[in-house]
Amino acid sequence: MGQELRRAGWRVRFLASAFTSGFLLASAGGNAGEVDVLSGDPHEDRRRRRSLLADFRPRFVVFADYPLLYLSTQGRALLDEKGLALGDLRDLDDIGAEPVTLDHLGMAQGPMMLHFGPPHLEPFGEHLPAMPERMKILLPCPVQSPQPPSGVRGVPFRYWPLPLERSVARRSAIRRRFAEGEDGLLVFHSVPSWAQELCRRHALPQYDYLTGVLETYFEEIGRPVTLLSVNHGSLLTASSAPWLRVVNLCRLSPREYQELLFASDLMLTDNGVSVSLGKAVCGLVPCAVLRNSHRLLALLDSLSPLDVGEQRLRQILLDMEGQRPGAVFPFEAFPIWNREDLEALRLFDGNPLTGCVATLELYGGEETRQALRSLLIDPARREELQSRQLEYVAALRALPDPEAALRALTS
Repeated sequence: MGQELRRAGWRVRFLASAFTSGFLLASAGGNAGEVDVLSGDPHEDRRRRRSLLADFRPRFVVFADYPLLYLSTQGRALLDEKGLALGDLRDLDDIGAEPVTLDHLGMAQGPMMLHFGPPHLEPFGEHLPAMPERMKILLPCPVQSPQPPSGVRGVPFRYWPLPLERSVARRSAIRRRFAEGEDGLLVFHSVPSWAQELCRRHALPQYDYLTGVLETYFEEIGRPVTLLSVNHGSLLTASSAPWLRVVNLCRLSPREYQELLFASDLMLTDNGVSVSLGKAVCGLVPCAVLRNSHRLLALLDSLSPLDVGEQRLRQILLDMEGQRPGAVFPFEAFPIWNREDLEALRLFDGNPLTGCVATLELYGGEETRQALRSLLIDPARREELQSRQLEYVAALRALPDPEAALRALTS
């Protein structure tokens, strides 16, 4: 969004954590505008913010996302001493700035209570307050719907220039580097740092066993599969199966990440609200979202004793639960949100993005195996999905860009 505004002639400044500022700088080769980095000291960061507002005197102050201020240490550091978020925005009156928040996932539609972790392991939810009355809301697409359902506040807009750039040369180079031979398939997978941290905190072993699950699904494709997983560099275990190779990758620049994604034959994720999912759709990459809709006993009953692959899945489930009781639970965005959470957010109410991806059960056995096979090698299935993706991209292209969206808020 900042890059698009700068291209339109706007001046942009960022105030961000050290972690986020690294992405802001890398996304434009170190030229993403001036970036002010939060120190982590509450008093210093409040002083830095006040100084930045006074010196820069912005027309708009855009939060990404305002509700998240209440959920992170550095976000809470920007709250004033009385717990009012940023002085209840009163400090923006002096400079005539308009407060705006992005609402990526529906959390600005509050007030609401949400769990940020498995509810049986983190029983206490987080209260997200209603937005201040003056706050304007922008709905970034994707993942938000280009046609929000009734009652959802905000202006939908696109923050990427579409169509997204795809380099044929880079795609060929990546495939030569990672794919096993001319007929080798590339599957893209990534796990955000927050999900890895939650798994560490609760000793959740799902990623320890994911390679074994995927071995059962990719066995009969007839072509070698390389799984490229972007994580902290060693999250997934190596595969002992000759038909699957697992490559763990460390943090990449935004450009490298996109090139890797667009070079792949399939994106695979267990995060149903992933922004990368939206990027894959806009890049016309087939996508599969893995979820779990069932509890352990129901899963064990559903797997056939006559199917070798399903019996492997059954053993994996038992091993996971034996290693960490409570490891197997329903989710739509692992490991934080289930179906009820997404319904509360209303993120996918009538959202055409859902028709652009295949939603599969992580422990679905033969049905999931056949679905993944068709997504990878069935031309008709891939063309069907691509036609829906093209319709979705056309809907996004009809939306205002960041500059037009901000101007619409004050018209």
